[in-house]
Amino acid sequence: MEDTEEKPERQRDEVVWFEDGNVILVAQEVDAGLRIAECPVVHLTDSTKVLRHLLRMYMPSGGESSYWPENPTFDMLIALIRLGHKYQLPNLVQHSLDYLKVYFTDDFERWSEYEPGDLAHFQPAQAIGVVNVARLTGETSLLLTALLLCFTLGAGIVDGFERE
Repeated sequence: MEDTEEKPERQRDEVVWFEDGNVILVAQEVDAGLRIAECPVVHLTDSTKVLRHLLRMYMPSGGESSYWPENPTFDMLIALIRLGHKYQLPNLVQHSLDYLKVYFTDDFERWSEYEPGDLAHFQPAQAIGVVNVARLTGETSLLLTALLLCFTLGAGIVDGFERE
């Protein structure tokens, strides 16, 4: 039986593409990474958005290094923890967890002193994602305040949390 299903043509990622490299990473039919004439092609099961977060950390494009932004997005942090865990990048995982621990602390007294604006770049439903990465990494110190925020969701907790 002939395979008549057409595969979509791959396209280059606009952010993480370097002409002078030596490998192509393919995620969801998008080429990312480094490329020179004939080089290996590695197909990944990760989403393009999530992989882009990881590659931006290790391959900043032009200008100042974007190795660690001043205020990383929640999606970026979760992506870095998950991919860092998957690809065994312990320093990246720890750095990302340390950032989360500032806001999702096991010190309830300190956490209760936060002003609402201090947590402005985190939505309450994202606490579900924090619980998930705490379980993935064994970082139980995130659980106290993450679970507390989950409880504030009430019946809305069944709506869950959608990550990139």
